[in-house]
This record gives sequence, structure tokens and C-alpha cells, in this order.
Amino acid sequence: MCPGREKKLPMNQDLFVRERRDGWTRLEELLKLMARGKVKALRKEEIRELGALYRKTTSDLSYAQTKKFDGALLKYLNELTARAYGVFYSGEIHYWNRSLHFLTTEFPELVMRNALFVAVAALLFLGGGAFSFFHTWTDSRNADCFLPAQFTKNLQDESTKDERSPFPEQLKPYISQYIMINNIQVGIKAFALGITLGLGTVWVLVSNGLMLGSLAALFALKGQNLFFWSLILPHGVTELFCIFLCGGAGLIMGYALLVPGPRYRLDALRHGARTAVKLVIGSLPLFLVAALLEAFVTPAPLPEKAKILVALLTLGILSLYMMRGLKALRTAPRPTP
Repeated sequence: MCPGREKKLPMNQDLFVRERRDGWTRLEELLKLMARGKVKALRKEEIRELGALYRKTTSDLSYAQTKKFDGALLKYLNELTARAYGVFYSGEIHYWNRSLHFLTTEFPELVMRNALFVAVAALLFLGGGAFSFFHTWTDSRNADCFLPAQFTKNLQDESTKDERSPFPEQLKPYISQYIMINNIQVGIKAFALGITLGLGTVWVLVSNGLMLGSLAALFALKGQNLFFWSLILPHGVTELFCIFLCGGAGLIMGYALLVPGPRYRLDALRHGARTAVKLVIGSLPLFLVAALLEAFVTPAPLPEKAKILVALLTLGILSLYMMRGLKALRTAPRPTP
């Protein structure tokens, strides 16, 4: 029984205790589990519950102090919130632990749970790339339809080309940098334009796939496939995966608006947006990894085949990372819709 119940209490305090007591008791139970087994003793749902109960109990304490309730009750709530505070701010469950848990466990599971949307985003991008590759391969002049003006303009400068690339020598460093910056912007746009019923997301994915496919065809026509992919893939494997994640996030929001199910459309959007935002947040460290690879591996004086091996290694690591999510998905109960 909660302290403060032994003597006769004012009716408002009595009602207050009856309504709140279950939450306090549950908070005590979770804190005892923490004391025995630390963070690992709690499931992720219980960790979220612990945070919610702590905030609610803090609010209860503030209300009880305002109403000048019984001293024993105030002491009990003070001690309970102090214990919970120690858990949250003494380093037991802090920002970095939560972030690490999200990145190593929750995020890959979230990706696999929404793999259909991510796969559709990948197909839209790669489908656009295949289309432009074919049309540029059949007639290189078609590249004007797919590539930015700065590329096609420099293609006309025959005096500065070399035998290895269809681009002028001074443009080569710009190509990689341009693609990296462009891909980050693509990811942000693909996510944000999900609000347009997903149509903007589809346009962003397809149009940028068209650019990459046409660019690849120009190199292929020069017989420089290995040169091109060694320039793109070391950082591109991670970057493209991030784009597919952001595109999948945009499609989730678009789908929520188009097919809200039993929810009101705005509620469905909010529900979908929570998942979408988590996908985008999880992609940010991967974008950073891609940037580091672009800065240190892409321009490095390594053999082209060595850079392709780096790309394959990156793909293998990403695959193992996602396998963690698949394993967690198979063992975890499905969340309530």
C-alpha cells in the first residue's frame, strides 16, 4: 500500500491515490528489474514504458505538492521519482545507449519490417537507370535528355578529354563530388515529397535513376565500365542504400495518405510519418559513412579492382547489418497497428 493511506485523507487526495497508484506500483516493479539486471533486464517496450511512467509520476509529484497533500505521500513520490531520475540520468539509460540500441537493433528491424517500401523505391530508381542506360547506349545524343547541362556542355570540349573517360580531365573530381551532394539531396527530397501522395517521391527516384543510367552508358560506350564503377561504387553502395531508405520513407507517407485504413487520413499520416522519420534518421550515419568513403577511398590512388573490392566489402557489411534486422523481426512480436 502506498504511504499516506493509513490515516484519514481528504477526499481529493484519496481519489488521487486510487487513480495513480497502479502507475506508481508498475514504476517500482520496473525499477526493481533494473536494479537486478540493469538495462538488459527490460525489453524495449518496457524501457519506453519506464520513461512514460517516470514523466507521469513527476507530474503527479508536482500536482501533490501544489495541493499540499499528506507529507508521507509527498515523501513516497519524491523517493520514487529520485530513483527513476537516477536510472535515466546516471548513465544507465542515457542518450548514447538509446542511440546505440536504435542503430544496432531497432533500425535494421525497422528496415526489414518496411522492406516492401524500400524495395519499391529501389525498383523505381534502378528502373529509371535501366531505361536511360538503354536509350543513351543506342544513341549517345540522348544523354542530353537525362544529364545536367554542365555535363553535356563539357562533353563538347574535345581538347581536354583523355582516352579513359568521356569527360574532360578537370571535370573528374567534380563528378564524384556532384553525385555525392546530389544523392544526399535526392534522399531528403524523396522523403519530404512523400506528402504529395508519394507522387513527388516517385518522380525524384525515377529522374535521378535516369541520370545515373545515362552517365553509366556514356562510360560504357567508351569501354570504361570498370573506371566508372570504381569511381561510383565505393561510396555509392552506401549512398544508394540511403536513397532507397529515404525513398521508402516517402512512399510510406504517401501510402498512409492513399490507404489510411480504419484511421482518419491525418492520423494515418502521423502514424506513417513516425516510421518514415525513423528510417531517415537511421540513414544519416550511413550517409556519413558514404561521405567518408567518398573523401578517402574514391580519390585514393588505388587500383580500380581494389576499389570495386571495397564496394563489395561495403555491400557485405550492409547485408550482415540488415540480417540482424531480419533475425530480430522473426523473433519479435508484431506491434499493434
